Amino acid sequence: MKYIYRFSALSTNTSIAHYDFIEPFILYTFRQTAGKGMGTNSWFTGHGKNIALSLCLHPAFLKPEEQFLLNIALSSALRNALQTLICNYTAANTPQVSLKWPNDIYVDDKKLAGILFENKISGCNNELCSFSKSITGIGLNVNQKKFPLSLPNPTSLYIITKRKFCKKNIVHTIGSALENAYNNLAEGIAKNGYEYVWNECKKEYLSSLLYYGKERNFIYKDKPITGKIVNVDNFGRLIISVKDSEPLVCDIKDVKFFE
Repeated sequence: MKYIYRFSALSTNTSIAHYDFIEPFILYTFRQTAGKGMGTNSWFTGHGKNIALSLCLHPAFLKPEEQFLLNIALSSALRNALQTLICNYTAANTPQVSLKWPNDIYVDDKKLAGILFENKISGCNNELCSFSKSITGIGLNVNQKKFPLSLPNPTSLYIITKRKFCKKNIVHTIGSALENAYNNLAEGIAKNGYEYVWNECKKEYLSSLLYYGKERNFIYKDKPITGKIVNVDNFGRLIISVKDSEPLVCDIKDVKFFE
């Protein structure tokens, strides 16, 4: 894995477009000034305290319609790496690290990290397309002690563990976890096929999904509902079971968590 450090960047997901490598590589900075979130959202990065990184991959072994498998494999790998890291520096009652659909990592009810997937489809000819490039952007709160009041529920590795971390070491820990997950995904599909790997990855993803199987309140298409998260489909849509109704199949724009 190649690692490229930039002193500062508006957004690592935007800056990574200036580099062209065939092998996987990571661009990272500790000073991101215009971090990107899902849709029109932004990601706050305290200068010098946190990590912003982007991983560039060329997953030619996946079809465009299979791209969500890459998302859940990398999300689970990041979650597992952070859970192990936190376990190493906390005593009994280690907090649980969870994935919050569609793109956040939580510790208990606080946001520790955000993930942004930007996938490029190319070569479309008579409806035949290839999945040519995937950029995974990660914003991770590391050594920040205080956050702007405008942020509703942030936390950091420092707040959780009461320990200051070497940010460069964290970058390499995350990079190794993501690289291993990517290689295992490619090898697993080559050996066992997409459906088998999808089912195994989805099991792991759901086992770490925040609020999975628990009744709670949501806003679905601007209306309050009560239901349970019961699944995700191959396209990344959230499946919510609602009493006396067919399960709801929800795109990102359809549903919000009602805290």
